Amino acid sequence: MSPSTFRRLFVKMYDLLPGGVLPKNIPHESKLPDEELAHYAYHIGQIVYLGKIAKGEQWESLSIPKGGSKQFNEKKFSQEKSRKHFTDEA
Repeated sequence: MSPSTFRRLFVKMYDLLPGGVLPKNIPHESKLPDEELAHYAYHIGQIVYLGKIAKGEQWESLSIPKGGSKQFNEKKFSQEKSRKHFTDEA
């Protein structure tokens, strides 16, 4: 979800609440974008953590798994150097 989608979602939520919501006594339109993005990232982390709990043993790491750095580095640094986007491997 893009930040603008989150913004629309939360603005709609605030509009539905009687009297509105003023986080830190600041109108939500004037919150700093970096603070807002950090807040979303925190919640995304919470959602990922819940997913990890729900999947249990079936969970696949979203990055390099614990203890897998050596194997990852060996594979990456054994490849021929090239200029390409990281998503080209997927």
